[in-house]
Parts: sequence; structure tokens; C-alpha cells
Amino acid sequence: MDVLVEDMMLQADRLFDAGEYAEGRQVLEEILEMEPDYGRAHNHIGWLHYYKLDNFDKAEYHYKLAIKFSPKYPATWVNYGYFLNYMGRFADMKVHAEKAMKVQGVNKSIVYNQLGNAYEMNAFYKEALDYYSQANLKALNKNDFEAAQENIRRVKSKTSFFSKLKLLFI
Repeated sequence: MDVLVEDMMLQADRLFDAGEYAEGRQVLEEILEMEPDYGRAHNHIGWLHYYKLDNFDKAEYHYKLAIKFSPKYPATWVNYGYFLNYMGRFADMKVHAEKAMKVQGVNKSIVYNQLGNAYEMNAFYKEALDYYSQANLKALNKNDFEAAQENIRRVKSKTSFFSKLKLLFI
């Protein structure tokens, strides 16, 4: 049954890549009928509800099940981090990121960027820069490196802007 489930996961991935989300969801639901504790399928359904269907309650439900059933699957930790930031749950994001950093294979550059985003959105620019710098150091590919660089530039621009604005009102 494991090979069948893995093949079905690959099929769901191909369907999602082709933009055939309803068909991909059907495959994932079939997987969960066979193996209700298959965390990777819960992650994919969580992603679908978050990114494509704007059903945040179901997204979180499935992300939590994914972490419960497959705590070593790195993608869920990253996806749930994006979700928490989007929902403005920054305290939860910080706790989540601490746990995510301990998962073997998790992209630490992305998690540091997510932490930077959380602090930036709360106007803690120094802390955001610290996390973006860590993301930069942990980046192992061009996209992660460029994301960290862009985040650093944006926060520096904001701090420069606010410093100049402050001088105008003194």
C-alpha cells in the first residue's frame, strides 16, 4: 500500500502543478480514506485550503494533522509558518519557528525569513534585520539568497524613511 500511496502523492503533485486542483484534492482525499494519518497528504490539503480556497480553518486543521502525523516532513513546517504569518499570529510563529529549526531538512533560510517577516510586520526592524541576516547566511540557493537580500534592502529602506520622517517633525 505504501508504494500506491506514494504514487498517488506524485499524481496529486502533478495535478497541482498543472492547476488541476479539484482533481488533485480528490486524489489526496482518496489517500486519506486509505491512510487517515498520512501527514504529507494533510500538508497538501492544508496548502490547497490556504493558498487556493481561502478556507483558513480547514488549512490550519490539516497543517496541524500533518505535523502530528509526519513531524519530520519539512515542507509542512515551512507551509504552516507562511500561514501563521499571513494570519498575523506572530507569537505562534515564533514558537513554531523554534520547533521548525529542529526538524532535519527544514530550509532554515526560509524559516529565518519568516521570522524576519513577523518582526517586520510588527515594526521591530532591528530584530527583522537580524533574522534576515541569518536567512542570508543560511541560504543555499539563489532564490533564498535573493529573498533575504531583498528583505534586508526593504527594511533598511523603511528605517531610513522613518528616520528622515522623524527629523521632519522634530
